[in-house]
Amino acid sequence: MPVFNEVIMTSENVAEDCVRPELLTIILTTSPTPSAPSTELITSVLHSLPLTLHKLDLIITFDGFTISRNDHGRLKKGQIPQSMADTYAPYIENVKSLFNTTVTEEHFDNRMHTFVSEAVNPSSMHGGHITFVRHKYRQGFGFCIKSALEYCKSKNVLVMQHDWIFVRPSPPISDLLNLMATEEEINYITFVARQTVGYKDATVIRRGDFIEDTMGCQYLSSIVSASSDEESVEKWLDFGCWLYYPHDGKDVAIRHLSGRTNLVKVEQEARIRSYINGNRMRKLNESHE
Repeated sequence: MPVFNEVIMTSENVAEDCVRPELLTIILTTSPTPSAPSTELITSVLHSLPLTLHKLDLIITFDGFTISRNDHGRLKKGQIPQSMADTYAPYIENVKSLFNTTVTEEHFDNRMHTFVSEAVNPSSMHGGHITFVRHKYRQGFGFCIKSALEYCKSKNVLVMQHDWIFVRPSPPISDLLNLMATEEEINYITFVARQTVGYKDATVIRRGDFIEDTMGCQYLSSIVSASSDEESVEKWLDFGCWLYYPHDGKDVAIRHLSGRTNLVKVEQEARIRSYINGNRMRKLNESHE
């Protein structure tokens, strides 16, 4: 994947200190997680957004799920235990209440088979228009993005997952949008994370309606199967994927949060107390042996 280490202001289509809603929409995907009904993960994502994105349209998608046959489930497959399913509806309501504003009643979109509601007024958490899209059945990350694009009005989208946050200093989103506006070969920009200096695309700016789950495989296959270096370049140009890679990857843009360990604080404290008490009882028993 080609990289660029420096971003240069190339036009005045995007103001340096502001991103206009017609240029960019934020799509934030979420799904069942052990940390639910706590909103700690998604709150961290929202707080990590640069202030220049505060007034953009925001679309939050809630993926569906299936009940697993055991107590462990397979989160990557959308299979969760009943105990986790019981916390998902309260989690969705908690996310909506984060914005301290009136949220419309859900209505069913027959066209997309989704339940849709909206935040009526801007809030201190986010000042732009907010759309909530809830899926009845499990879709997976790619199809959640695909459905969210149906409610998107801007030319570009910033795709965020509920467990990836921006780190400081934030990427120069305005400058990156300028590049996309002026350089036809740039269709997709991804940000590097510390764990994966080798090109993990967890958070991206993208254009179009291709599906994240399959695009990577198609991208790699088309380049590898090319008969020459020239043909490989042509195949790459069809996708136009670039990596924001400042200072040769030494400065990362995003960081992963663990939804498997970010439990509600009360539950965390309870586990710590249980662990301490267990150790005390074990030592006490050992002293009497």
